Amino acid sequence: MDITPGKNEVPAKKASNIEGFMHMFDGIHFSFPTYKHDHPPVINVNEEYEEKLTLGQRIADSVASGMGS
Repeated sequence: MDITPGKNEVPAKKASNIEGFMHMFDGIHFSFPTYKHDHPPVINVNEEYEEKLTLGQRIADSVASGMGS
């Protein structure tokens, strides 16, 4: 396409929206990031909490769940 000032040329064929969109990405290669999972395994905090309850706290929780607080 000639971009000389003063020339008002109209392209012979108007590209559709999809063709124009795809033309924007010609020659561009996308590199998606890779993720490393370098953290310890995920723990269930609810189970950890329940394991640390004393016998009295477990009895109080069971009574409260049956009767209310």
